[in-house]
Amino acid sequence: MNTAAFKKVAMEIALKAGEIQARKWGKKLDIRFKGPTNPVTEVDQACEAMALKALRRAFPGHSVLGEETGAHGAGDPSQAEFLWVVDPLDGTVNYSHGLPHYSISIGLRHRGKALLGVVHAPSLRETYTAEAGRGARLNGKPIRVSRITVPQSAIFVSGFAYASAQTGQNLPEWMLFMRQFQALRRTGCASLDYSWVACGRFEGFWEYGLKAWDSAAGELLVREAGGRVSGLKGEPLDIFKEGVLATNGLLHARCLSALRRARRVRLAWPPKEA
Repeated sequence: MNTAAFKKVAMEIALKAGEIQARKWGKKLDIRFKGPTNPVTEVDQACEAMALKALRRAFPGHSVLGEETGAHGAGDPSQAEFLWVVDPLDGTVNYSHGLPHYSISIGLRHRGKALLGVVHAPSLRETYTAEAGRGARLNGKPIRVSRITVPQSAIFVSGFAYASAQTGQNLPEWMLFMRQFQALRRTGCASLDYSWVACGRFEGFWEYGLKAWDSAAGELLVREAGGRVSGLKGEPLDIFKEGVLATNGLLHARCLSALRRARRVRLAWPPKEA
């Protein structure tokens, strides 16, 4: 399938969203909360409204799933012929605190298969693109996952769902990975975590609690860069179900083993008050 027209529109949306984000970054924002620690700003809303308008105009028969406004189109989004999945501002917590690590993520799926992915990080001046069967790129140049096979030389990245403070979810995994690999990072922007696995900055990324808009672009970036993506138990990834493991492929089996071990840990949570 020729994705040139799709890519052109996605890039236009991504760059325009980046301009909106850059203009408001570091300035006073109107912030409300969808949950106790889950913020949304007028920038999230403006970027999604712009993206939805552009996609409706360019592809009126396509369905759209956005983080802020939900599904647009008939039926179950996961069953749509063409489905655009948009995270208008990934890393809202970072953005609202003036941290320059945020992005817009746009993924296009055709009959349930990833077809196109675009992740644009305006503060970093980085744009990641992937087309099914055509590889992954950073600012137009081909990228590949790392070739590191030694755990002690590998950096992994993860994150915590908003409910983790109450549930303790991912804490056993974090501690186990910390002991087995060189270093861990938490960046607060899943689409860039995927992107940095794709370009070889990280050897892998795992996380619970992700939504479709967190993974729709990133999973294709990693695959097209030569990596491997699965569910947390090694099953085929379903972006409409929570949980992902994305690696350079060379350390995937080692990570699945670590995740299995972590699931057997019984963690007392929440901790008793001091």
